[in-house]
Amino acid sequence: MPKTAPNSVRPVALKPFSPESPTPSRYPSSMAARKPSKNQRTWLALAPAMVVPSLGALCYFILFTGSELGQTIFTLTKVFGVAWPILATLLIIRNPARIIQTGPGTPPLHDRIKKHFQSIPLGLISGFVISAGIFAVAWLTPLENVILAAAPAISQKINDLGFANNFLLLALGISLLNSAMEEYYWRWFVYGNLRHIMWLPAAHLLAAFTFSAHHLIVTSQFFPFHIALLACAGVFVGGIIWSALYQLQKSIFGVWISHIIVDLAIFTIAYQLIS
Repeated sequence: MPKTAPNSVRPVALKPFSPESPTPSRYPSSMAARKPSKNQRTWLALAPAMVVPSLGALCYFILFTGSELGQTIFTLTKVFGVAWPILATLLIIRNPARIIQTGPGTPPLHDRIKKHFQSIPLGLISGFVISAGIFAVAWLTPLENVILAAAPAISQKINDLGFANNFLLLALGISLLNSAMEEYYWRWFVYGNLRHIMWLPAAHLLAAFTFSAHHLIVTSQFFPFHIALLACAGVFVGGIIWSALYQLQKSIFGVWISHIIVDLAIFTIAYQLIS
């Protein structure tokens, strides 16, 4: 039986090692140069948004109260509240469609306007229901005496702001403008992005918690801390209601109407106190 020739092995030439030779990476180049995901970019945009308002209130009311530095920080915080959602949406999250609202799948303009007007009735109902709860707590519970005791501090703050003779202007300005800014900031931007990167109930809770945090600092300037904490529990519940309305109606307009009514109720109580 003829012998079969063994399989021939081709010799491999080895290159001599040179210090200039590139060392192969342990990881594929796609992993080494991985870019942040959309979720990571969203967290990067939301992290400062959820903290800055509380830091601004802390500086203005506690750390640098009555100083030019405190006033400057407070002003910068307000500027941040207007500019950051737009800049972060465009440059960090990179989702211009939320602002421009163009492209495939975008409803026609008249449908969007109709949706906003359809959100008004529920906004009115929720606003009046929440306001009724506020009046009931303020005047029909033992907290009435605590609220009455805060009247001098509230009156002094209104004087410091220069609105002692223009209380109506202050009430309308905050109720109309500040509420609009808060809904744009907390519901449209903060909650509106959290809902895409978190379990939905957790998004409601986190958005409401960060919304109520800076209110705790403000209310603690007029009431004992445990009462301020109780008031902020109400703000927390209100934040959940408003983000739920936004989620349900896909419109910030009805939520804004609800917020206006609630703020007017609070200023009605404040007016009764200082009068």
